[in-house]
Amino acid sequence: MLPVILFVIGAAIMALALGYIPLDGEPIPLALRIFIGAIGAILLLAAYSVMRFRMKRRAAYAGGRETRGTARLRHLPGEDDSAAHVMFANNHTEWLMSIERGSLKGLEDKLQDGVKATAYLGEDDRIYGLDIEGRRTKLSGPGYAFEGKLKERIERAEQRFRGGAGKRGG
Repeated sequence: MLPVILFVIGAAIMALALGYIPLDGEPIPLALRIFIGAIGAILLLAAYSVMRFRMKRRAAYAGGRETRGTARLRHLPGEDDSAAHVMFANNHTEWLMSIERGSLKGLEDKLQDGVKATAYLGEDDRIYGLDIEGRRTKLSGPGYAFEGKLKERIERAEQRFRGGAGKRGG
């Protein structure tokens, strides 16, 4: 439903910016029309991105490559945040993904140590579906292989954060 709403709102904003929806009074200034058009384009791209992710997730569950491994919680944010970061690992690779916290209810304590999980990979070797102890979770986006530059950058940022926390006394 979200992609449809984003698409309709984005299309309406683009139509307004292009002058297809008339407003009473004076015409919209060009600078404001460009700004409104950019917002509409961003909403259309967001709708496309969400639809594409959902189609890839459906394809991964239907006929993607299935792999078994272990899922563990990498980072559980505070109560205000809506996503948790989970690592899925098998014998060959580790993947990092963001999962909506609502689908992890009751599993947070178990995930600290690691639990059995099944991942569904798409054609591009990204995880689009994850079942933790038989429960289907809701991913915020695809799971990426945790290697190379991604791994270096995250570990460097965590190291800087730990160093900064030590200097602040917390």
